[in-house]
Amino acid sequence: MKGSWKKSAAGAGMALLFGLSVLAQPSFADPVSAETTHAFFAVNGEWAYLDDGYAVISYQDHLYVPARFVAENMGAAVSWDEATQTVSFQSGKGSKAEQGAGSFYKSGPIAAQTQEVHFVFNGQEKTLDSGYAALSYQDHVYVPARFVAENLGALVQWGEHEALVNVAYLEGADGLSWLKSFAENHPGELISGLKAGVKFSAGTDAYTVVVTHKDGNLAGNVYFVNADGKETKLWSNIESVAQIRSIAQGDHNVVFVNGGAGMHGSWLYAFLYGGEDGPVVVKSFFGDLRTDVFMLDGKIEVAESNTDTGNSDEYLYEWNPANREFVTLDTSVKEYTKASFTNPILGAYDTIWEMRGYVQGDEGGGIPNEWNPHAAETMNAALPQLQWLKEYVTRTDAHVLTTADGSTDQKKTYRYTQGEHAVDVTLVYAEGRGWVVDAIQPVK
Repeated sequence: MKGSWKKSAAGAGMALLFGLSVLAQPSFADPVSAETTHAFFAVNGEWAYLDDGYAVISYQDHLYVPARFVAENMGAAVSWDEATQTVSFQSGKGSKAEQGAGSFYKSGPIAAQTQEVHFVFNGQEKTLDSGYAALSYQDHVYVPARFVAENLGALVQWGEHEALVNVAYLEGADGLSWLKSFAENHPGELISGLKAGVKFSAGTDAYTVVVTHKDGNLAGNVYFVNADGKETKLWSNIESVAQIRSIAQGDHNVVFVNGGAGMHGSWLYAFLYGGEDGPVVVKSFFGDLRTDVFMLDGKIEVAESNTDTGNSDEYLYEWNPANREFVTLDTSVKEYTKASFTNPILGAYDTIWEMRGYVQGDEGGGIPNEWNPHAAETMNAALPQLQWLKEYVTRTDAHVLTTADGSTDQKKTYRYTQGEHAVDVTLVYAEGRGWVVDAIQPVK
């Protein structure tokens, strides 16, 4: 295992390593002393969290975490052969692990044991370097996982000030060498987000987009790198993990980069192709509550919200491809005491997330204040047909809404589509109050 990073925790330095957890019944060596500790994890611009029952372990000045966790967050399949005590990894053969709300890992001494385990990556057996061992803790196996990550083609970076384990990977045989070269040419920058094959139109170059920040939640840059290695470097305020997506409207794509701004809020940047100058920033958005992108009737919309003395300033923007600019559709103040929405489009979009929370049990069993009694009745009646809302999506996905026929100035119905599923959300205007949700109707 080449190279290591050191960090301080519980009075000892820890090199950046990770681990794998699989159920096993092996023969054990002598017990060893170790301790659980705390760290954050990100994989290609997405936060990743350990499931309950697993821990981050410090052993002999090294940091271990379950490598099934790392591998599955890279989309790899992991299998265990108990007869041969072998863990097998297959790149791209699994589904990305769903993420929960996350948890903090408690620190304290533990008793673990070393264990002999065999590892096979994409059909090739690999062995741990001398000085490293697999650990058994609470019936699970933990192994050094820079070993796992790099054998699956990932670059691992350590953010000491953030206690951040940062994993970045690109598909393809040259992915790891490309990332190592990029990291060497940009010292001090952590890869916050990463996406290959990004195009602005059929006739433009395909770019690998890399978002970076500096350790300690300091702002970094957005890089667009073409196939020849030519970089376009654009500064950003993003200070942590970032997501990248390309959204088409007409013949051209707008590339969006969305990322955290320290402890509160998020930045959203929109990029277009600028000809000989390469990609350029069209507009930046900031919201301490949200900055979301969604589609409405085939048009790109951006929602931005900021808190203001207990209420929120709401902004709705729409992309105008002819003028290559975002135009402001609505500016309003949402008064939470009125328990309503000031704009029906934003109301429908927010209702989708309220519905997700209700189906998943995150709303405490209660109906959101912006829903009237009829909406509650229709939602409860539709629950068996709306279990697909539990499927994992993020607010950074481009969600699709369409305006239903028959909508009026006083009543609006919007259809939300997700894969093969759809649901209609109807809002009505209540005089002196605003827009309230009136009905939830699954589409058969």
